[in-house]
Amino acid sequence: MEKKKKAGVISLGCDKNRVDTEKMLSRLSEKYEITSDPEEAEILVVNTCAFLNDARKEAIEEILSCARLKEGGRLEKLAVTGCLPQKFGEEVFAGIPEIDVMAGISDYDKLVFAIEESYGGVRKNIVGKPACEPDVPRVLTTDGY
Repeated sequence: MEKKKKAGVISLGCDKNRVDTEKMLSRLSEKYEITSDPEEAEILVVNTCAFLNDARKEAIEEILSCARLKEGGRLEKLAVTGCLPQKFGEEVFAGIPEIDVMAGISDYDKLVFAIEESYGGVRKNIVGKPACEPDVPRVLTTDGY
């Protein structure tokens, strides 16, 4: 049996991002082993917020910090999801070549496929138009109350 790659998610921003992250974790756990330690991850997803200028700045700083983990570390693939790609996708994708996959706020159902395709050596920008969210189970990361 092939050993599963380890994937982790860093969630920035609002409660909606937390729910989106939980849905992404559900999808990612179908293919990868989930880790909460970014240093252990071979695949790392940064789910971003871009509502305020400070949130955009925090997102870019976090993405660049994670990109440094690719230098001689375990990290093989860096994916960026959420509001930042949705609003500024082309600019961010072009400006940060360490990003392997970009997905918008309605694209996390296609995230695993895009990550796997990126192992073929092609960066993937799958940001689409915002749409109704797919009915995806969640991996709860907080207490239920």
